[in-house]
Amino acid sequence: MKSMKTELILQEDDSVDNAFQLAKQRYEDAERNRAEKLHAYRLADDEVKIAFRQLELLCPHKNMKGIFFKDCADCSYSKFLF
Repeated sequence: MKSMKTELILQEDDSVDNAFQLAKQRYEDAERNRAEKLHAYRLADDEVKIAFRQLELLCPHKNMKGIFFKDCADCSYSKFLF
């Protein structure tokens, strides 16, 4: 049986996944609809900022390495972003 802390971390991890998926979807929408491209890119950038803030809550260490795959040496947290 998973502990309550583990369950909360998994829920937050899913939240990070959802935020990055939403950002990815916004970028794809921007490519499809050129008339609203600038606005869609701004929305996607906002979603990425939100996702990175959520990621920082899960792993507050400043030494997360990588671009699309974040890996922390301090707490062994790792996350594939896109």
